[in-house]
Amino acid sequence: MYRSTLPPGTFSPVTVAGTTTPATGAYGFVETFDDARFATSVVASAKPVLVDCWAPWCGPCRGMEPTVNELAREWGGTIRVGKLDVTTSPAAAKRYGVSALPAFLVFRNGVVVQRVVGYQSKENLKRMVEAAAR
Repeated sequence: MYRSTLPPGTFSPVTVAGTTTPATGAYGFVETFDDARFATSVVASAKPVLVDCWAPWCGPCRGMEPTVNELAREWGGTIRVGKLDVTTSPAAAKRYGVSALPAFLVFRNGVVVQRVVGYQSKENLKRMVEAAAR
């Protein structure tokens, strides 16, 4: 499993054909959210945000990772996608009532407008987020 050494909410720039883009890996970029920056990274976002609440010990959470990465790539930044590790950032998880994992929260204009818990199909997550983003 890849673990970034960068602070949450930041990206390592990569130069590709003369342009600078965030380091993305194979699927597109997924941000890392934490308690310290949750309000500025998620709540204050001008774009809709899908927050994947997860934990390293959660098997279904790890199973959702390729799906979340794929959606981030497909949306290409029109909808922000990020992960919140509830073991290292319990305050945000508690504030938004996350009590089971994986949990997916969709924020729009600083408010949770959709939420779902458990392993989800890509189609279900996509439909839920895109409906909330309209």
